[in-house]
Amino acid sequence: MKNKKKNNELEEIKKEYEKRLEVVRNDINLEKWELFVVKKYKGKSREIIHRTKDRELKIIVGKTEEGLEIAVFDVDDWKVYYALVRLWEKAGKPLTPVNFTLRQLAGELGLPDDNRTYKYLRKHLERLRFIPIKFIETYYYKDGEQKLTVYFTLLGNLKLFERKKERDNNQQYFAFSSFRFSDEVLKNLIEGNTKPVLFNVVKNLRTEIAVIVYRYLDLILYSVDEHEIDLKKLAEMCGITEQPIWRIKQRLKKPFDELIGKEITGGVIIEAKILPSNDPIFPSGWKCYFKKASKKILELQQTTQQVIEAQELKETEQTEQTKIVVFKFKGGPDDDVHIAGDFTNWKPEKMGYFDGEWSLPVELSKGTHFYKFVVRGNWVCDPQNPKKAIDNCGNENSVVVV
Repeated sequence: MKNKKKNNELEEIKKEYEKRLEVVRNDINLEKWELFVVKKYKGKSREIIHRTKDRELKIIVGKTEEGLEIAVFDVDDWKVYYALVRLWEKAGKPLTPVNFTLRQLAGELGLPDDNRTYKYLRKHLERLRFIPIKFIETYYYKDGEQKLTVYFTLLGNLKLFERKKERDNNQQYFAFSSFRFSDEVLKNLIEGNTKPVLFNVVKNLRTEIAVIVYRYLDLILYSVDEHEIDLKKLAEMCGITEQPIWRIKQRLKKPFDELIGKEITGGVIIEAKILPSNDPIFPSGWKCYFKKASKKILELQQTTQQVIEAQELKETEQTEQTKIVVFKFKGGPDDDVHIAGDFTNWKPEKMGYFDGEWSLPVELSKGTHFYKFVVRGNWVCDPQNPKKAIDNCGNENSVVVV
């Protein structure tokens, strides 16, 4: 019974975690390849090659069977695609086309409900419908079946219905639309041959390169804590070509900074930097180094659930004599924050970390309490609490009144 109760609790934590981060599950074949690039990429098609010990794997994006070059996917295409997967999941994962409005799609992406957004969505929906992908001996289903060559577009069917609203202002209003994924993608989505994607993180990344690198790290850092890749190889993955090293480094700095502290399905990214290297495996002379926090996803789920429960308990007192207080300290994942006070007999207790903040719910009796944070071994007052007092030994402490 205890194990069953524990499993139920873990399942609830998992559901809350996935709800908060808007987890979607995409075809794992698509997640394993760098299918999209920055908008300034000059080519209209791409050949992507992965080399293994035994063979060379290849896919082609943006070129028809007749050799006509159409276009390549950009970051916005992929954000819209993830939003469609989310709508499909909310609709019950049907085999038939999903009915939707562009207002719904805009809402999933956090975009304003206006004419400019509708034009943006229509553009990228049409690109998802018509840009072809060709997998050459690389596409798998859940049962392990391998198809020699799979050629499809991400959307096998797309219908956009439009009517004019306020014609004088030339404002378009899309009333009712539908889409269906290609048969190949839909088969894998239905059978669960998928990989989870933290959609809420992806859609809120501001720079194109950050989205591309995040997606790569989400896959590569799932089972390891560190990863290194040649600077030019990563740049080519992003679609940055024919640029000097100094320019590539300059373009990657802001996206790398944005990635720090972002959750991935295997933890939290805590380092993203460019370093010089004389190792021949980095022919450009520079390497990109990435590191994630050594935390399992379950620990993040448990911390998230702990904070949620603490917030709920904060609103109502458990009894007439006690109250739950959530102590918080803003900092990084390496700050190793503890709390100590009269309620812990001044013995430091470890706090939980999530998304740039350390927190710990504590049940306090009514009255005045004194406390301090211990950050990397240093005792400090609460920078967010102006209430302080000097104790009998002359030490300054933060004060909380219950």
